[in-house]
Amino acid sequence: MRQLLGGSLLLLFFTACPGGPDTCNEILGDTFFDVLPGLVRDDGGEVTVSVHLVALDTLPELYFSEAAIVRNEALPGGEMISNDAAFTTLALSQKDSLVLRIAPAAFADGQAEVVVRYPDRRSFIDCSHPGSGDRYFLLLRLKVEAATITGFSWEEFYAAGGF
Repeated sequence: MRQLLGGSLLLLFFTACPGGPDTCNEILGDTFFDVLPGLVRDDGGEVTVSVHLVALDTLPELYFSEAAIVRNEALPGGEMISNDAAFTTLALSQKDSLVLRIAPAAFADGQAEVVVRYPDRRSFIDCSHPGSGDRYFLLLRLKVEAATITGFSWEEFYAAGGF
């Protein structure tokens, strides 16, 4: 009886503490293959910028519609993400494009940084990973002059959920 109880507790421990391979990140890799600057419209107020996305085919349209602009957010290591998002709204988020509305104040030094957060993949596709929900981030650096993007770069990173 004692061995049976010990084995049952061990089975319960491994069932309650999921592990295994990270098929959401290690196998699938990055969300974006490329991010390209699109059109700019400057109507004297907000600057509207469209960005073309080349993303994983595996992720559905609904995943991209859950994107949000990051205001201030802590990463697992304690590092804070703060950016010019106070001056930015996300007008449209689709699998193949983002449309941002950015106030002129964001371009005070000629360049704006915007961070867009995407949700955990396992809520949208059949994949798994240990721990709580991961967060995916797309950092965009834009320089706009006379309604033209004169500088553009992007970076993707993710923060694994805690245990």
